[in-house]
Amino acid sequence: MNKNSLVCVLGVYGKGNLGDEALLLAIQDEILSINPNTHVVAFCSDPCVVKNELNIEAQSRKPFPNFFRKINLIRRANVLILGGGTMLYDHQKWKQELAANAAFVFWPIVAKLFRTPVIAVGQGLGPANHFLTKFTIRYVYSRFDAITLRDNKSYNLLELISTELRAVKVACDPVIAVDRFNPKNIISKTSENNFFP
Repeated sequence: MNKNSLVCVLGVYGKGNLGDEALLLAIQDEILSINPNTHVVAFCSDPCVVKNELNIEAQSRKPFPNFFRKINLIRRANVLILGGGTMLYDHQKWKQELAANAAFVFWPIVAKLFRTPVIAVGQGLGPANHFLTKFTIRYVYSRFDAITLRDNKSYNLLELISTELRAVKVACDPVIAVDRFNPKNIISKTSENNFFP
């Protein structure tokens, strides 16, 4: 990475899912361990929560508001990371399917237009029976620059749907690597109930 790097992380952060929040922290910690001068910006569901509770600069995942600022962030970024969760799966109804797939691929496609590498970290996939889900996995997702999947079931699904697998690995969920927690983490939640002495 350059002396002053920029990394954009895309995910469903700020909605109260402790695993997602911990994963964002794990990604940030890993990035900063490589280059402490890296600036991390989250493209997330609730930027206010991410800013206030995780102390990470954040933008909404939606294209608007601040469209040109977000475009510029993606353009300048060393990499766009899609972090965690099962973001590609069947939503049952075609309108929901279309909206979910469009939301998922928008920023990665923008990144590819600017030749910004796109990687997926700690992802799960499926179920994927709907045409749109399969299409997105085959023609967009499988063409990311690198992918780590968190289970063999997701890998087998990707292998079944896609004819082009690049740098794909199965690894443990990266959330186990996080070594710091905010006050709303799972350890503090269980400690409140005296599960730990």
